[in-house]
Amino acid sequence: HLSIRRQRQMCIRDRDTAALFGGEAVDGKHTLRMNASRLEEFAACPFRHYASYLLGLSDRSPAEFTPALLGSLYHHVFDKAVERLAGSGYDWLTGDPAPVRDALRSVLEDMREEYSELANRRRASYVLERAQLLCDLHAAWMARTAAENRRTPRYTELRFGPEPEADLPAVRIATDAADVLLSGYIDRVDAGPGGATVVDYKLSGRPVQWDMFLAGRQLQLPVYMLAIAAAGDPTLAPGQAEFQPVEPDWSGNDRASLKAAGMPQHGRSQEQPAGGNAAAISNILGETRRIVGELAGRMLSGEIAAKPLRQGGGKWVACSSCSFRPVCRFDPASGARYRDTTPGSPARLRDRLLGGERFPGSANGTGGQAGGADQGAGNG
Repeated sequence: HLSIRRQRQMCIRDRDTAALFGGEAVDGKHTLRMNASRLEEFAACPFRHYASYLLGLSDRSPAEFTPALLGSLYHHVFDKAVERLAGSGYDWLTGDPAPVRDALRSVLEDMREEYSELANRRRASYVLERAQLLCDLHAAWMARTAAENRRTPRYTELRFGPEPEADLPAVRIATDAADVLLSGYIDRVDAGPGGATVVDYKLSGRPVQWDMFLAGRQLQLPVYMLAIAAAGDPTLAPGQAEFQPVEPDWSGNDRASLKAAGMPQHGRSQEQPAGGNAAAISNILGETRRIVGELAGRMLSGEIAAKPLRQGGGKWVACSSCSFRPVCRFDPASGARYRDTTPGSPARLRDRLLGGERFPGSANGTGGQAGGADQGAGNG
């Protein structure tokens, strides 16, 4: 265990940063190679990032259907079903859900034997039976929203990165301290009259939270938009990005509903045009580059002390989902301080961001108030 005083002083020595973040510096400048998830983990807490990525610590994987395993299952089902539909010549603009349902069911059936070996067969049978029910709901929703928004899935599992086998080049963000090369996989890219829509599947859904974006905790969608923007293909000009939930919302009058949360709009994708506003997207991507730069600078400074992020006065705290609390010894009672997200109501922060306002320092834990603070009503 670390003493509380020592924990606050923890950092990586300058001479060690090169080995940890991509080799020796050239002309005083490092190259950092990572993905959006790793940046989000560092934004949540530097010590958690250090324990996970640099020490390689993790929980044991139980022999059961964990949320991560379920997420992997649904990702595979959606990706392969869309590929099969493309191969069959299915026209998404017809809005016919039957071929979508049949494709999803076919992929699920192909996976039955593999997933039955991962857990008790009865448990596996229940999980796969429920997955089929959810996929039937998704078939109707996917077909309807594609037809309404005139969107056609064009790519699945689109890989970007510096590797020769990647589909798109890495997202390169140059900062004073480092060149950051971001890689990753985009679940799906849809083409439509308003530009390309980036789709990221989430097991339980995820709302777009602009204070978390400014803190660096919600970077996947904008980084994916940067990736397709850098491709140089005019048909892939980013028009929107959205989280699509796997698990429906069951709270409305005993009817399951599926809602996608999107950028730059905030709300249901079927109520919004796919294209969005080019200036708003440019503002989001500009802030994304700045946020990545701030996080990279903190990493290269050797920051590994426990400085957990706190949202909206405590409605979410990074510690609540951390496996390393027994060793980090972060304790507010000792005077340890959280890093708070930028204050302001969700709608107000969104409007300020899309309008072009900048929030320097938002990923450094200084609140991002240099561009003008909005105390608003909090983030609730």
